[in-house]
Amino acid sequence: MPANRLPLRYLPAVLSQGARGHRSPFRAFLYEPEIWALLEPYGCGWGDGGCAILAQAVCRWLNLSDEALRLVVDDRGLVQHVVVVIGPLCIDGDGPVACEGFLRRYRSLENLEYLHFEPFDVSRLGVIPMYTGITARRLAQRLRQRFGSPS
Repeated sequence: MPANRLPLRYLPAVLSQGARGHRSPFRAFLYEPEIWALLEPYGCGWGDGGCAILAQAVCRWLNLSDEALRLVVDDRGLVQHVVVVIGPLCIDGDGPVACEGFLRRYRSLENLEYLHFEPFDVSRLGVIPMYTGITARRLAQRLRQRFGSPS
């Protein structure tokens, strides 16, 4: 299925935010010891280097093409983050959020004035050598096993 063509009703409920004060099932899953261990060889987390692995895994899990992957780029042209964009939603390790809300939150978190989305290009990741298809495939498989996938 082409990027951005996945009907939003197919987004698994596990991606939704959990009840107040609780993690969504998706976010809780990412921090289970067995899943978190997938990042150990890279010395990073889901938001500081592992975002490219997670974004590719989410695309595979939801049967999306890599066209749904987006770089989050600052005003200097530096890649700050990698996310999946499906229609009006942006998905990263925190789950789905409206793209504009994501950019506002990320600007505030990283103290950056200007951020925008650009098409995914692995060669732009530069200092993020931990991007690996093998780990992304393993994570996508675990997501399907735990949560199923759209047909």
